[in-house]
Amino acid sequence: MDLFVISVPIFALFLKLMYIGSKRYYIEHVVLALHTHAFMLISLLAILAINLFHSSLVKYGISSWLTWPLPWVVNVLWIWLPVYLFLAQKRFYRQSVLVTFIKYSITALFYILLLISAAVAGLIWSIWSA
Repeated sequence: MDLFVISVPIFALFLKLMYIGSKRYYIEHVVLALHTHAFMLISLLAILAINLFHSSLVKYGISSWLTWPLPWVVNVLWIWLPVYLFLAQKRFYRQSVLVTFIKYSITALFYILLLISAAVAGLIWSIWSA
């Protein structure tokens, strides 16, 4: 959870650098970063809740007609997550699909590297302070 909070201003700064010619203030990029992080957290919470509900139904032997759509819903949520983030970036910056896709791919790669480096730093910090 702390990784998401720490990554918002860093991600917003990266968006500011990626869209330097957009004439948007840094705080506008922060708002978009907060919006996308909130969406990601809610989506991941829904996926976790559906998986937990599905596993408890299977554990107690509930009929299969109740359980078969749940993995499909989870798959749809996993697919919708990057699609929505792409559409949010496209709508916010109002660029072409190709330019948005290229910048979205770069920002997604940066974000993954940011999360990995924050996780490694947190792990090192927890080992160091123990």
